[in-house]
Amino acid sequence: MKSKVRCCDSMQISEQLVEGLTKIGLQKYQAQVYIASLVLGEASAYLIAKESNVPRSKVYEVLDGLVELGFIAKVPSDKGMLFKALPPEDTIDNAIISIVNTIDSVKKEIEVLKEDQKGKSSDPPIVIFSNTSSLMDMIKDGAFLEAWIDNNLAIAMDLRKAISKKKCDIHTITSTFPLSFILGSEDSYFIRGRNGSLFMIRFSNNIIQQILGLVEKTKPEIKEEITRESGVRILRETAIMSLDDKIRLVIPGFDWKTEKVLFWGYIDTSAGAFKSITPCDCFITDTRILISSDDGRVFARAIKFIKKIYLANNQVNITFSRVGGTEQLAIKSISYAKIIDNLLGFILKRK
Repeated sequence: MKSKVRCCDSMQISEQLVEGLTKIGLQKYQAQVYIASLVLGEASAYLIAKESNVPRSKVYEVLDGLVELGFIAKVPSDKGMLFKALPPEDTIDNAIISIVNTIDSVKKEIEVLKEDQKGKSSDPPIVIFSNTSSLMDMIKDGAFLEAWIDNNLAIAMDLRKAISKKKCDIHTITSTFPLSFILGSEDSYFIRGRNGSLFMIRFSNNIIQQILGLVEKTKPEIKEEITRESGVRILRETAIMSLDDKIRLVIPGFDWKTEKVLFWGYIDTSAGAFKSITPCDCFITDTRILISSDDGRVFARAIKFIKKIYLANNQVNITFSRVGGTEQLAIKSISYAKIIDNLLGFILKRK
């Protein structure tokens, strides 16, 4: 049997009722004040504090919070400001609908994050092998895009036989010390022969991405406008890698047909929900903002969860809503801060 909170001689509040209201998002003091207001009708803050057993020093803060949440309304009168609880069929039903909508949004965001992680290897980024049979077993099970093989390598014929079944391009090369390089969709392999022995390294694609990123950043940045769509300026940076290749490295399996990329550029640093003191790639699509760092980390959030954006000193400060509160992201970019701020604001207005 649940006990009751004794508020005064004329009113008792069920702890079970208070607990139920806290489960739909109210704090304990808010629940006590709302129940007391339902019983009292229009009443002053002093009387509500007395009947709800909430300290007078706290009651105005609690009442303001309930007004903002839509549980209580202010009623001006000759006696001063009074407060009145709104009907439960409006307040509680709306709170439950809000919770259900939040859960649905969170589930969709989790699915987006799960999709972002597909194809990313959880194994160590670099593994060195000396056992030929182990390497061949992995190659037989892997998926490959292209291979360069020196026929003087001791296992050249075995490599060609295994890779030929993958329907990928195979090129013949020659070198002072026989070697081979095999580019895979998830992992790549470097094999070198010397003095009758083999030296073999497996690279995860995260490492390949970092290498390509370092090479790319040695090139001068050339910015160009490539098209306009619905009044949105679409930008990219031309370098040795195309936008298509770059975003597919960050998000394996990215589908251009269902998600349009509106912006790609470097940001100088990021702080808050995603911290990086080195430059990162920033992508903005019609539904998401993504940041990819050189160490293989990827930050992704749906634009619909943005609550606030403001620009100051070449830094875009973004507040995202999340379960139980908010999270902050600060993006600093001398070149692109204003563009990122304007583009995110434009997309939010369209939605």
